[in-house]
Amino acid sequence: IHLHGLPMRWQTRIEAWEPGRRFVDVQLSGPYQLWRHTHSFASAPGGTDVFDTVEYALPFGRLGELAHRLFVRRQLRTIFDHRRHRIEQLLGAAPAVRAAPVSSATG
Repeated sequence: IHLHGLPMRWQTRIEAWEPGRRFVDVQLSGPYQLWRHTHSFASAPGGTDVFDTVEYALPFGRLGELAHRLFVRRQLRTIFDHRRHRIEQLLGAAPAVRAAPVSSATG
C-alpha cells in the first residue's frame, strides 16, 4: 500500500471465513498495532447488505492518539466512504448503504 505517496508494507491474514456470511482479516505486520476487519454479508430485499467493522489501534502511545485525532480517523472514514461508493457503482447498491463502524482502542 501507499500512504501519502510513500510505500508501506502491510501483510494480513484471513483469520475467519464463512462463505456467504463473513470473513475477517487481521494485520500480521503493518502500520497499526492492531487491525481486525470483519466483512459481513446479509440477505436483503433485492440483494445483499455489506457491512464492514474495523477494530484498530495505533502504535506510539500519546503520539498515536494525537495522529488518530488529527488525521487517521478521518483518513479511514474517507477510505471506507470510497469503498461504499465503489460498491454502489459496481453492484448498483441502494443509496442507503450504511457507513462502516470503525472503532479504535486509541480513542
